[in-house]
Formats: sequence, structure tokens, C-alpha cells
Amino acid sequence: MRYSKNETEVVKNKNDLFYVFRELKINITEKYIVIKKEDKIVANILMEAFNNNPRHVFKAIIELTS
Repeated sequence: MRYSKNETEVVKNKNDLFYVFRELKINITEKYIVIKKEDKIVANILMEAFNNNPRHVFKAIIELTS
């Protein structure tokens, strides 16, 4: 399954930079990927986990949208 650029949006507010994918807001920091749904944190993933297995992290993010 592949997603096009049209499925994500970059939002840059005064103090925040995040991506919107479907109904999720994804904030990437130096150490974490913080995922919010309806302004509640639903996942907090270590960047180390992403670096070790990005496919697994993407799959987990997609599962949060269903």
C-alpha cells in the first residue's frame, strides 16, 4: 500500500511543526514521534525505534487511522 503526497499536510504554527495524516497530527522531535488524534496523544514512539524499523512504525501509524 502506498500513499501519495496528497494524503499528508505540513502545518507550521508559531510554536509547532507537525504533519497531518488523515485525522492524525504527527509531531516529530529529536527523540520522539508524537501522534495525536482529537488532540489526545495516542502514541509516543522513540526515534530509535523508527530508525531501527521504519516499516513497522509506518504500519502502526496507518493502523491508528482505522
